[in-house]
Amino acid sequence: MNVAVENTVQSVLDNSFKGGLYVGTLENDGVGISDYHDLASKVPQGLQDEIATLKQGIIDGTVSVDPADYPA
Repeated sequence: MNVAVENTVQSVLDNSFKGGLYVGTLENDGVGISDYHDLASKVPQGLQDEIATLKQGIIDGTVSVDPADYPA
């Protein structure tokens, strides 16, 4: 939420605030993937790299997050 609040306040200050619905995404830093902190050494580098690649794919649209694309 800190990013949403900061972006909103900044848009008010620079007179570009339009109101409306805010949707937090990976691209606008409204949501994110948690850091590994003390567990980083226990998460294999290959997995960390794969997660970073998936994150970028979600941002650029090459990886879908639409549930309809993953039938049960």
